Amino acid sequence: MSDRKRELRRELRSRRDDYAHGLDRAPLETALSRLLHANVDLRAEVASYAAIGSEVSVLPDLPVAYPRTVARGVPLTFHRCDPAELVRSSFGVPEPLHDAQRVEPAIVLVPLLGVDLAGHRIGYGAGHYDCTLQSLRSRQAVYAIGCAWDMQIVDAIPAEPWDEPLDAIVTPTRFLRLRDRLAAGAPRPR
Repeated sequence: MSDRKRELRRELRSRRDDYAHGLDRAPLETALSRLLHANVDLRAEVASYAAIGSEVSVLPDLPVAYPRTVARGVPLTFHRCDPAELVRSSFGVPEPLHDAQRVEPAIVLVPLLGVDLAGHRIGYGAGHYDCTLQSLRSRQAVYAIGCAWDMQIVDAIPAEPWDEPLDAIVTPTRFLRLRDRLAAGAPRPR
């Protein structure tokens, strides 16, 4: 990982933490979920994440699959379960138990530290989502949506050859379509 990306990651995490500190998050997260419902056909299999810290939380009202971390460099697996059944992984993130029903999502809601309008995102540095999206997209059409606070959209994120771009970004105030994967059979946006 380059020093520039490491520094950008620290800066973006600090900015997000400062922004979310003391924020009345519930109405903003509800607005974000409403935008998802209005813009994406969520009858498809949806994979989300359980927000930690200052991450924006999404879709508290929809059954979703959650990621399990296998190992660094190995694609995440997604499992349907009740959010109350999530347990802390060795990476410190909530994830399903190993025996939860495994699914292949058509829509993946992706956490991030920052994102640009080209769909380049920067996460926590382990490459889990890039590896996962590449693997999923090699087998089927997958629509990847970055979930962010508005202030997480930045001018530019340095992209590496292995980075998987997002198809859309959703914030509490807008849904931004960045590319159209419909030709590949991805779930149809509304």
